[in-house]
Amino acid sequence: MLKSVTQFIRTYRTESLIIALAFTVSVFFTFENRHYGGDLMMSRLITVERLVDAGTWAHSSPTDSTPFALSIDRIKIGDSFYSSKPPLYPLIMAGEVYLIKKITGMAFYLHKKTYIRILTLLNQVLLYSLMLICALWWMIELNVSPLTRQFMLLSLSFGILSFGASVTIHNHPLSASLIFIGFYLVWEIILQNKTQNFSFFLTGLIAGFLFSNELTAGLFSVLMILPLLYFHPKKAMLSIAAALIPVAVSAALFYHISGSVIPFYLNSGLYHYAGSYWNNPSGLDALQEPKWYYAFHCFLGHHGLFSMSPVLLLSIPGFYFGLKSKSAPLTALFLAIMAGILSIILYVIFRTHNYGGDVIGLRWFFPFMPVFIFMAFPFVEKLILRKAGKLLCLLLLLLSFPSNLESMWKEVSVKGFWEQLWMK
Repeated sequence: MLKSVTQFIRTYRTESLIIALAFTVSVFFTFENRHYGGDLMMSRLITVERLVDAGTWAHSSPTDSTPFALSIDRIKIGDSFYSSKPPLYPLIMAGEVYLIKKITGMAFYLHKKTYIRILTLLNQVLLYSLMLICALWWMIELNVSPLTRQFMLLSLSFGILSFGASVTIHNHPLSASLIFIGFYLVWEIILQNKTQNFSFFLTGLIAGFLFSNELTAGLFSVLMILPLLYFHPKKAMLSIAAALIPVAVSAALFYHISGSVIPFYLNSGLYHYAGSYWNNPSGLDALQEPKWYYAFHCFLGHHGLFSMSPVLLLSIPGFYFGLKSKSAPLTALFLAIMAGILSIILYVIFRTHNYGGDVIGLRWFFPFMPVFIFMAFPFVEKLILRKAGKLLCLLLLLLSFPSNLESMWKEVSVKGFWEQLWMK
């Protein structure tokens, strides 16, 4: 096993170095940055602290309260406050903290920075690195040229905001890794005939957890299961059964906390209690912009998909060339990915108004960024053959670095440089 891994690294030395560099940078920023606040993280982190130290889901009640400052991402049920975030991911992190606490004896709140770093490495950084490894394997199977492979790996890491956000406790980059790995597993099952029961079970588990963790990405979960049902209807039942595990656990947790299986996001009444921030929101949360203007900034403005990560512009012609290719499986894959992307885009444009709050970039777009940039490779293969094409790819990648690195360095709940520039 070790010999084969060593041989693989030697064969794909540059690609392995890029993945190692991305991992090293992620670890550095996980330990050195200031990601110890922000409502996106704190809402989940408080849940972890309460489960481990108090055995309750309530952040604050008439008889007890967390030592952390309460997040604005909270709901009120009865006389107690709870996180508004889906509960399954915090439950998993609480299990990890419980084991670490048993082994080390470290109190959670007193060693919160250490725990945040450990949880980030376990659940965000390692998974994103695994995604990059899957991307390399996938491109090797697709006979992608070495230079394109190297450019795509750089784009999948330093070129998109999913990577920048992965150095803090954040559900969206986690979902980004799951979507990519899930589609890779589907590809392996159908095209590489890797039809072991474990592959079907793992794909279903990923699809189910993705649906539980990222409601707006629900179509991606469905699109992972449907091809398996078509090509392997009997074994796909195992995927469906596996997918139902996290979905059922999530439903049970919603019911345990609120008395209803309906996710908190879909029950606006839970947010509007006396004194709630959401009764009188401020800043981005108070915006009431025309939809055309909102859409513009979602794509090309201060939170723009393409203005903050210009390398993603390569994905549009990449999608076109993928559809024109003679590979029916690749065409089907690209169509499935685009369907999932469009479902998120339409939801964000017509159902939201605040760009996801004070985050560098539009966080709801993070989950599809890796599969979106992956679709660029057919076009990059053509560009890379010419000097001007190489320069264009390099320029778009370099222009994508600033926002990505800024998001890794700064606390997630701040305005980025481009947003401040646009808002002036």
